[in-house]
Amino acid sequence: MNNWKYKKKKVESIDDFPANTLGFIYKITNHTNGKYYLGRKTAVSTGRKKLTIKEKKLPENSRKKFKQVVRQSDWRKYWGSSKPLLEDIKKGDKCSREIIKYCFSKAEITYYETEAIMCSGALLDVKSYNAWVSAKIYKAHLLKNK
Repeated sequence: MNNWKYKKKKVESIDDFPANTLGFIYKITNHTNGKYYLGRKTAVSTGRKKLTIKEKKLPENSRKKFKQVVRQSDWRKYWGSSKPLLEDIKKGDKCSREIIKYCFSKAEITYYETEAIMCSGALLDVKSYNAWVSAKIYKAHLLKNK
């Protein structure tokens, strides 16, 4: 499998990410035809899980029904959401995956993906697999953790 790279270093584990990373912006390059794809991937997600009977008996959980859980996504084996790119990969084209930027909030992920696509001119570039971009970003959400 072709590993992710960040600044030319292999990224093989979530432990290789900076602390509190939620996701990242990436570029997949098809070296067979010279095309590329810019996108985003969430590395972890948070959710709720029911407490077990044992956990409910603990004093700190006396009033709780759920606990917060963090799950790792399928980022290691992810190759983007572009169908033409995935078809090229399936037929054997040689591709590489590069992490451009680590992000620490959903607002950052949306902002930096949109910035990468728009500022690179990917939507106007015939060598880009990118076909659309959509974003709704609130400034307050971006500045929240700054």
